Amino acid sequence: MLVTVPERLAYVRILTPKDYADKLLSELQELGAVHTERVAELPEEDKKKIMSELEKIRKLQNIVDNFDSLIKTPKLVEIKETIRTSTLSEYVNKLLDKLSESYERAVTIENNLEKLREDLAEHKKLIQVLNVICSDPELSQLYLSDMSFRGLIVSSVVLLGSKSSIEDLERYITSKNLEVYVVKKIKVSEETVIYVLAGPTYSIDDVLFQIEKLNIEKIALPAKRILPRDFLREVEERVKTLERMIKDAAENLEKLLSSIIQDVALAKVVSKAWEDRINVFLSALAGDYLIAIEGWIPISQLSFITDRLYATVKYVYVSEVNTDKKPPTKMKNPRPFKPFELITKIYGIPNYRE
Repeated sequence: MLVTVPERLAYVRILTPKDYADKLLSELQELGAVHTERVAELPEEDKKKIMSELEKIRKLQNIVDNFDSLIKTPKLVEIKETIRTSTLSEYVNKLLDKLSESYERAVTIENNLEKLREDLAEHKKLIQVLNVICSDPELSQLYLSDMSFRGLIVSSVVLLGSKSSIEDLERYITSKNLEVYVVKKIKVSEETVIYVLAGPTYSIDDVLFQIEKLNIEKIALPAKRILPRDFLREVEERVKTLERMIKDAAENLEKLLSSIIQDVALAKVVSKAWEDRINVFLSALAGDYLIAIEGWIPISQLSFITDRLYATVKYVYVSEVNTDKKPPTKMKNPRPFKPFELITKIYGIPNYRE
């Protein structure tokens, strides 16, 4: 003989469009829900829950789009995971947390890569300039501190620009009668020129202000007492180091993207499926067409009942809610337990909290 014991119950609220209300009530009764009733007015908290679900979907979709821009080569991904409709919201939350963290790491690596590439480009440009300087009999014998320095009274600067831009600068210097001495003017190519100037600091400052308008670049040479060829070797070593760092960072980014590509693909499927359902609720909500039904459901059957409702009624939103209502007594037969059978016969059926 079996002993009957109180079933633990959860109080749930289920949202559905009005057209599905009768079917929902029928299913709940068939599935063993207790004291189900329609809520007179849709609680404000439920409206906020629906909007919150949409907001999380949008965030997840935005992260997925960002990952798509990082994944340069399209990849075919097979999703083998079976996802129950009742767990779509849970999946959205889980994927949002996981992919948000992964995207932050990816952005950090990507930003670092961008800085390294910019640094590499600057150093390669510097090598180009130094090679030209080293090939010049006069400049190759000067220390960098003689070509590029700033003093209180006298300064010098190395400029790089197009032939036409440098000519525009020369006309400006002449028109302003600036006391600027041209140390050297060397062709890097048919269209590019290195321009080494020296003069009073106030005149050099005037030149530096003007080059911004003429698209002429100041070459950042350190004011060190070092010959161009020696500094060139330092820059070449730095280029090798930067190339290694870029290679390592790119590999780390690729590993990260490979590790989450399955989740990105899953997020696309999950967010779209959940968005389709949430949009139905939002449309019903906008037209005052969304209703709420509350009732008690056995906790042991909560997952099964939720899955069943999503499968049969389709458009439902199930959530556990707090209530001051006293839970009803619903009995169950867990297993054979003969010694204590007389307890229920003598003292009656216990209530839910006993």
